Amino acid sequence: MLSESIHLTLMSIVTAVSAGVMLLVISRRFNIPGIVLLLLGGIALGPLGLGLVVPESLGDGLRVMASLGVGLILFEGGLTLDVRGYFSASQVIKRLLSIGVLTTWFATTLAIVFIFGGELSTALIAASLVIVTGPTVIGPLLRRVRVTPRLHSILHWEGVLIDPIGVFVALLCFEWIATHSGPTAIGNFALRVVLGFGIGLIGGWLIYFAERKKFVPDDMINVFAFASAVLIFGLSEAAVTESGLLAVTVAGFVLGVMQPVRLEQIRIFKAEITDLLIGTLFILLAARLSFGQFENFGMRGALVVAAVLFVVRPLNIFVCTFGLQLDWREKLFLSWVAPRGIVAASMASLFSLSGMVPGPYPRFIETFVYSVIVATIILQGFTAGWLARCLGLHNPERRGWLIVGAHPLGRELARFISGRTGAQTILLDTNSMAIAEAQQEGLDAVVGDARNPDAQNLEEVVELFSVGNVLALTDNEDLNTLVCQSWGSRVGSDRVYRWGRITTKSIDQDKGSGVLVWSDLPKPSLIADALVQGAISLYESNTYEDDGEDMRTPIVALREDEVVLDPPSHGVDTTGLTQTLYLKQEIEMYDSDLT
Repeated sequence: MLSESIHLTLMSIVTAVSAGVMLLVISRRFNIPGIVLLLLGGIALGPLGLGLVVPESLGDGLRVMASLGVGLILFEGGLTLDVRGYFSASQVIKRLLSIGVLTTWFATTLAIVFIFGGELSTALIAASLVIVTGPTVIGPLLRRVRVTPRLHSILHWEGVLIDPIGVFVALLCFEWIATHSGPTAIGNFALRVVLGFGIGLIGGWLIYFAERKKFVPDDMINVFAFASAVLIFGLSEAAVTESGLLAVTVAGFVLGVMQPVRLEQIRIFKAEITDLLIGTLFILLAARLSFGQFENFGMRGALVVAAVLFVVRPLNIFVCTFGLQLDWREKLFLSWVAPRGIVAASMASLFSLSGMVPGPYPRFIETFVYSVIVATIILQGFTAGWLARCLGLHNPERRGWLIVGAHPLGRELARFISGRTGAQTILLDTNSMAIAEAQQEGLDAVVGDARNPDAQNLEEVVELFSVGNVLALTDNEDLNTLVCQSWGSRVGSDRVYRWGRITTKSIDQDKGSGVLVWSDLPKPSLIADALVQGAISLYESNTYEDDGEDMRTPIVALREDEVVLDPPSHGVDTTGLTQTLYLKQEIEMYDSDLT
């Protein structure tokens, strides 16, 4: 039989794993920041609540789990580094990632020192942890609060790109504190940084080399990357204590920059592992929190948090937007919205557990960071939508189109819809050559798998947040159905369309499988080939006519700004249709091939 202590440890881990993942599932399903449910769940399941999770039962194992878990989370964060995204970002985003980081860091440090006193080094590390706004929080907020495209782009890219920058600053602060003080402090700090960087660079390059040379089979690349990250962390820790986090983060950066062929496959797997780690760790770490530490934080703590929200963030936005073409309403909204999230909380708890920060300061750092997280999520999360509406920055209607299939037919449809309605129209395809051709023609196009709207490479495409209609236009009818089912929950089941033939199976499928269009036409690839060969053509007319002429078929028409697909199909109201795109057969002998 298991001893009582082992049983308690086992039950704590089992509860943390299962509850953490279930709460993340609920948060994704209902578009709620995961950290909110994890914090509440950890407290409810911990000693202050049901007592099912007792972090103290893990002893030093909690610190080991937290250190390794945070290291793997940071490795996954390094994989998401988007260098191209930074260089293509607007001027205000680049300022937020450079001047803004320093402004937030130093202004928060001054606020802590001025209000609380204490050591400057402690204030610096506490301030470094609230630099990041956190994509895990800003993403759900932006999906819920639909703001103008420019504001959406700024907040999205700030959250995505500032994450690795803030982590790097916090790690450097941690390495400095870990060296303690004294005449050897600078040397120890340099040793930690150099070794962490060196091991991370070499380890990341070796993973890239093994992947590029196809040394690792496809079915092993994910576990290979996972095990390599653990090894890099362990080797660095063995060389110099507390250098593993820096090493594993740098290794992730290397892979993110070098972009190996199977990087997206690794990212998807690592994102799943990260969700498991985040859910488990946060239940365990939140269970450690006590009401007493927040009571001791007191009025001075509330003043520091208020300074971060009402002084530091507005100062940051004022400095970063000075001289740029943003009006006062946009600046005010940006000044208010900056929620902190999972990365900040996990690193704060890790620093508290590390034992490297002297005196009462570890609890202060943890309490400060969690207070900022709770304040920003609650205050900003509940008021961002109201503020956007008051300022006239709310963008409720999503008129954009996503066309799955970047072949010539898809490109012509995208050109017609975007050109005639002004709606954002994006082509999505796994064929990189077709996407490149579409981009050369001046169309918005992205390489990706439409079956998974939550894939990271799609989550980071800002234009996709304007999508309100989806057209699945591939030759594979089952794939088209899956695409419609995946996107139907996002845009509405009546706004997803698919090419397919009318069969008993298609009739029996539920409404969420998409609206059938052009079922009388051949496969999209056949039409695309015929367009290229000149066997058929597309032409526009200012009027809609369905006169039954065999040589032409109206495939899409407009009713003011409304796009009507397949107007001749049964049940479509053709009243008021004007601008129409027709498919015309040019070579009569081609008819047998098409049909």
